[in-house]
Amino acid sequence: MPTIEVSHKDLTRLLGKEITIEDLENLILHIKGEVDEVLGDIIKIEVKDTNRPDLWSVEGIVRELKGILGIETGLPSYHINKGDYTLIVDPNVQEIRPYVAAAVVKNIKLGKHGFSSLIQLQEKIMSTFGRKRRKVAIGTHNLDLIKFPVYYKAVDPDSVKFTPLYESSEMTLREVLDKTETGRKYKHLLEGMDKYPLLIDSKGEVISFPPIINSNTIGKISENTRNIFIDVTGTDLESVSIALNSIVLALADRGGEVYSVTIEYSNDVIETPVIEERKLSTSYNKIKRIIGMDLKDSCIVDLLKKRRLSAEIKDNEITIKYLNYRNDIISAQDVAEEVLIAYGYNKIQPKTPSIYTKGGLTKRRLLIDKIREIMVGMRAIELYTPVLVSKDVAGSLYDKKYLIELLNPVSTQHNVVRPTLLASFLQILANNKGIPLPAEFFEVGITAIKRNLRRIEEWKLFYTYLDSEVSFNLAKEKLERLFVEIHKKYSLQKTDIKFGIPGRSGRILIDGVDAGWIAEIHPAILDKLDIDLPMVCFEISISTLLKLS
Repeated sequence: MPTIEVSHKDLTRLLGKEITIEDLENLILHIKGEVDEVLGDIIKIEVKDTNRPDLWSVEGIVRELKGILGIETGLPSYHINKGDYTLIVDPNVQEIRPYVAAAVVKNIKLGKHGFSSLIQLQEKIMSTFGRKRRKVAIGTHNLDLIKFPVYYKAVDPDSVKFTPLYESSEMTLREVLDKTETGRKYKHLLEGMDKYPLLIDSKGEVISFPPIINSNTIGKISENTRNIFIDVTGTDLESVSIALNSIVLALADRGGEVYSVTIEYSNDVIETPVIEERKLSTSYNKIKRIIGMDLKDSCIVDLLKKRRLSAEIKDNEITIKYLNYRNDIISAQDVAEEVLIAYGYNKIQPKTPSIYTKGGLTKRRLLIDKIREIMVGMRAIELYTPVLVSKDVAGSLYDKKYLIELLNPVSTQHNVVRPTLLASFLQILANNKGIPLPAEFFEVGITAIKRNLRRIEEWKLFYTYLDSEVSFNLAKEKLERLFVEIHKKYSLQKTDIKFGIPGRSGRILIDGVDAGWIAEIHPAILDKLDIDLPMVCFEISISTLLKLS
């Protein structure tokens, strides 16, 4: 979860109200946050919401606190001025980093605290919401040094030189990745690409090398910078837009004037940033059921306004409006959560459930635990093997038409679901030689096949005995003891099975119902997998055992 540092003095100045650290600790709970540490004027706040990048700054926190305290309620109001700025996108970035959004903020007075907050917000968004710059990367630049239009293009890594941020000499893009700390940290994001993305202005000056680093001239700002150009690049336009909006609104809350930038794609023209209302309509009764308290309609509307939303209730439908710096309101549950946060979870009175329930293990789990205990008592070693196996191995044991095959397997060794636990064990044994003998293993696990377009899953017990010599009777003795312990009767039906030695295999019947098999494994199966140990095994359907209980 993101942890941010804010100045207590800066927070109270933006809020327009003096609040103590103790009061702040309680108020921060309303934004899913927690005061982690206080070091003089600096407060460390852990924001426990990864879907709200707008809260990862002191400006965003103040915006929410104003609603909770009733200073400003309902939808925040922002104005985007029409800007005379253009950013032209070259089609060749499409396969590299296809999306970009931008904005201009003028007449901003950052100061020490505003500058620190901006850099912190930028880094938190990129590392968390931006998936360590893979999904979203942000650049902030000195507008006064840029000549528009700006171009976003992909270039040969060795064709352009510039001085990276905090460096003293020019480097090619390829050298930036190898010679700078930031380049080495994020070079994997451009691995395998023939061309790298670049932002340059009309003078040919490099602004930024996204998602790696800004230039040391245009891309360097300070607490005294008054006019800022912001770019956000990424792989998802919605995420790029949310990141830009979070940065822009934080600067607007400090008095900055926001101007739009026209983005010219080869097949579209858009203006960013776009700050607009979005709405969600849902069942009002459903909201009240989730809340679980008898609150008046006016109270629910007021609580939502405290969360910087607007609400209207009509004909058992509630319509919520919110600004698009948020994308976390998608269902009735989200709306109910907003109401409860504003109400205060600590104020909710607990109720004793009217229905008494008692937890416990299922019949299947009880049977599985008992079987595992019995098998361990017979000195068998328990295994846990992968559910996915090779189609070749599974096909040698089971009719291939019943196998459940993966559409896009990562490996040919794991491309079907095992129809029998024997398949998993054979594959493990083929890759693990030199097992001390004699050896006894068992596993309780799930198998699956397809039949008549339906998936049939079964829990099974598998047992095997390995030695230089094995016999059918060794496995039969274990089988008999198992059934004595679980107080069940069984019988064996002499039957040749696909992977068993003829005359040394059979079906296990319980009350006349087929519940499994027992067999010495055919040498042809073992030879195919380069297994030089004879094996005798049995497998029982726990699902069938339960049905017959």
